[in-house]
Amino acid sequence: MEPCRPGGYRPSSRTEERWNRRLEQLKEHVRSYGRNPGMGRSGSPEEQALGKWLSVPRHLLKKGALYPERAAQLDTTLTGWRRPPVK
Repeated sequence: MEPCRPGGYRPSSRTEERWNRRLEQLKEHVRSYGRNPGMGRSGSPEEQALGKWLSVPRHLLKKGALYPERAAQLDTTLTGWRRPPVK
């Protein structure tokens, strides 16, 4: 189990399962396409959903609320994920 965030919050097992499932989808996308997912109209609905999902950890990182372990997982999986996509 991950350490607590400030304030003592721990993610539920269901939250962990969702995170891990999305992270695996993200890894598969990078393996298949060799790039970060986008949210633009030209991407598939699945790619758009992954791009939208990735915006949440970016937002949490800016607020200082992203678990360091999750940031490290994304750092390992996806180069440049900390930068918002170019529009």
